[in-house]
Amino acid sequence: MSKVLNRARSQVGRSGAAVSHLKLIPIKFTFTIQVHSLHDFPFPPYQGTHLYIVFQKRDHIYSANPVNFSQTPLPINQSVSIDLTLFTTEENQQNTSENTVYQEKDLKLAVRVGGENGKSVAKTHFDAAQWARAPFGSVSTNCVLSNGSRVELTVESKVDLSSVQKSSKLMALKSNSRGMDNRSSSRLSSTSSTASKFSGISFGSSLFSRKKSQLQSSVADDEEWLNEMDDIDDLLDDDQEQKNTTTGAVSKNQSANNLGNRTTSPLGMLLKENLEVSDKRHIEEMKRLQNELELEKKKVIELRQEKNNVRKELDKLEECALEEERKVRNKRLQKARRGVDIDDLMLDEDVDVVELEKMVDELMQENEALLDTREYYKQELEEICSDEENLNGMNKEEEDLRILRKELEKGEEFERVVEELKSAKLSLAISAMELDDAQHQLQNLRRKRQN
Repeated sequence: MSKVLNRARSQVGRSGAAVSHLKLIPIKFTFTIQVHSLHDFPFPPYQGTHLYIVFQKRDHIYSANPVNFSQTPLPINQSVSIDLTLFTTEENQQNTSENTVYQEKDLKLAVRVGGENGKSVAKTHFDAAQWARAPFGSVSTNCVLSNGSRVELTVESKVDLSSVQKSSKLMALKSNSRGMDNRSSSRLSSTSSTASKFSGISFGSSLFSRKKSQLQSSVADDEEWLNEMDDIDDLLDDDQEQKNTTTGAVSKNQSANNLGNRTTSPLGMLLKENLEVSDKRHIEEMKRLQNELELEKKKVIELRQEKNNVRKELDKLEECALEEERKVRNKRLQKARRGVDIDDLMLDEDVDVVELEKMVDELMQENEALLDTREYYKQELEEICSDEENLNGMNKEEEDLRILRKELEKGEEFERVVEELKSAKLSLAISAMELDDAQHQLQNLRRKRQN
């Protein structure tokens, strides 16, 4: 009997928690904890040691891969996934605000050496309910450990929709547990009345045996009730661990048989109606999004067609521009071959820089030819002057005659030379001006092309 009582006492903690959850709504969350880095951890004692970042819920341990402690801060960049069932009241569940209040859910964070079950060198406890965001969300935080170090975390939480479907089963188990509680109390009262009938017959060993059997029956009924409460808590909080699958299945079948033809509870009906309404809303939203997607696809097809049409038009315009450019070049070449003045050539809208450079080179060559002609006439004039000096020793008459003839010839030749020299100077000046003009226009064209 002492063993049975000890077993009952060991289950009182979890069963008491299940009793406190009877009037609450369970919501299952999946927490994905991203462990970024470990800061301010004592370096000398643990240098080169493999550290384990561990999250612990009761007997369940969730550990990241070991990291060699070689620097501080220590980058970890690993994630741990934990399934937790949080409880809230119906008023909080119906609240439209984003921050729903959940009952406290204790988790332990520890840094261990020697394995995930090894020695904890730093630890802390925190409330996981503060991280819950429905239907999903994320929280960034720093957890300060017992040795002063801190762990940088980002916690992403997401509601498991299957937990809503399990709420009807939970309500059935709750009603079943209340029925079993009433049955156990009735059994205890019937046993007590039976014992009172026979209490006046004999005392001693018979009375002790009756009290013993009465106590065993009461303990057995209480143990059955505690097991039902334990099944409720396992359904809510340890769904990912299938250690007691057979016991849970038996208790569920017994609950279903005991329920018989009972109607669904009002909370179950309310949850079912909310699920149907939310499903209809999701279906309508999906249809609306699909229609918008089809419209967007049609718009994309139309835009692609317009883009292709614009490309074809651009190709045609480019061909026309190339044809016009060929015509303009042919016209300029014909004008250049006919010796058209550069001012007339510059009237064209499109002037090729290469052709202008050719024209400038031709003008430079003409200018050099005029300078050579000028030098030639200067040399001839100097020769004439030297001949006059050589004729000084001749006879006066012949000298006068020669001088007269030379003067006549020199006058005519000099006038011709002077006229040619004037013409050359004038042509040189005009060429220089045209050259300056061409160079200036060439610089302007180059600036325009660069811009």
